[in-house]
Amino acid sequence: MGMAISACTFAQQPGDLDLNFGTDGIVTYDVIGQDDYINKVLIQNDGKILCMGRTQASWQNDDVLMARFLPTGELDPTFGQNGVVITAISSNNDVGNDMVIQDDGKVLVAGYTTLSNDFDLLLLRYKPDGGIDSAFGNNGVLVMDVEEENNILQSIELLSDGRILGFGRVGNDLALFQYLSAGIVDNTFGNGGVAVTDLGFDQQIPTDLLVLENGTVLVSASVGPGQEMNAIVCRFTDDGNLDDGFNTIGWVSLSVNPSFVNLARNVAVTSDGKIIVSGSSYNGASESEVFAARLQSDGQVDASFGNGGIVLIDVGLGYDFADALVLQPDQKILLAGYTNDGTISNFDILRIDAAGTLDLAFGNNGVVITEVSVGDNGVNSMALQPDGKLVVAGSARMGTNDDIALARYHTGLNLSVNDRDEKPLFSVYPSPATETLNVRSEAKLQTIELIDALGKKVLTVRPNSNRSQLDIAMLPSGIYLLRATDGQRLYTQKVVKE
Repeated sequence: MGMAISACTFAQQPGDLDLNFGTDGIVTYDVIGQDDYINKVLIQNDGKILCMGRTQASWQNDDVLMARFLPTGELDPTFGQNGVVITAISSNNDVGNDMVIQDDGKVLVAGYTTLSNDFDLLLLRYKPDGGIDSAFGNNGVLVMDVEEENNILQSIELLSDGRILGFGRVGNDLALFQYLSAGIVDNTFGNGGVAVTDLGFDQQIPTDLLVLENGTVLVSASVGPGQEMNAIVCRFTDDGNLDDGFNTIGWVSLSVNPSFVNLARNVAVTSDGKIIVSGSSYNGASESEVFAARLQSDGQVDASFGNGGIVLIDVGLGYDFADALVLQPDQKILLAGYTNDGTISNFDILRIDAAGTLDLAFGNNGVVITEVSVGDNGVNSMALQPDGKLVVAGSARMGTNDDIALARYHTGLNLSVNDRDEKPLFSVYPSPATETLNVRSEAKLQTIELIDALGKKVLTVRPNSNRSQLDIAMLPSGIYLLRATDGQRLYTQKVVKE
């Protein structure tokens, strides 16, 4: 294993690399001397950076890869073996596509394995230290073969009751999958835990999943015959059926660029309930553009965004792809992937304002391009830290192999109010508290969380109100961190439970 660092010097402005991360804002890491990729990055409550992807154990044989970094960019020696965990389920491909962190710090990874002659659904659960959680599924592993077809889990979400909802594919059809928290199929959902949807296209490719507060489910996908793929968004009821209250048929096709192949990659929802879907539009030869589209909550195109609800951005001389989407608390849209200058591909980050125009205050007129190595580089995932800095993760070509690569950027956001001279209009009382805790804010709070001394999230509420009362009677005595956000700012306060 070896660590390689890229060097460059930037001023600390929105879109600039954070020089306190790694070396000059960038970290690359070679796991075992083969190709390594990051598919998902998340920020833990303690600020550590958790990455998941795949590493090539041998030619055409991928294993699930986990790596955890300290906030400064070094590998975390308390995780796995010197910060790295490699999991092989089969002697062929085992790939992780998505990851979520549970409130207790355990980590779920979803993807597929090749235990049989085709792809099987794969769910893994890890302990906070990187060890496999034997209490989940079959010794930490759940493998599911549906109808002896190729089955893939592309995205997962945790439901409020601890159950696990997944989105993927059975054969060529889109499918939702539901599991109990212990890693057992939830037979009360769909048909044996599976709800299959065939929209009638030759190709149906699942990409992203989002569970809304009312229990309905949004997904993004790409459908079509061959070179006529189009981006779509579907909404399902909590039982796995298409929701006819969404565009009357439960799904909407986006006319991004009729002459191109339009591939949806991510979906998100703004604070006022509008839907953002992003991806890439590709002409099938030598040109592609990044796109973002905005829909009303009922599935109708929001014509006030961009050009008739759609923004198309051509960054480089060749290919431009957007593989990651983050909504800032101020509702600006961050897109990341890669752009090609005609020779190599580089990290590419765009920021779009709520009206659908590039944010000229970010990077170079709304665009940041970072050359991590002299080979091809690309971003697959990104996450905002609580302090507003942006972590992106993917891969970089270092010599003859692809290594995992991370970079951290300033966004200009200041999400924490702890260091402000002016006291924010936010209060938590009483402290010490015994049974209830009252939270008051000038602005409506979207989320309130209580985190114990070990960094475990023990309580989460979504009040959408400026007044909230938390029941803490059953919590053990001790010191807790209360964390709340109103969508614009992050509030933190220490509380004592007696």
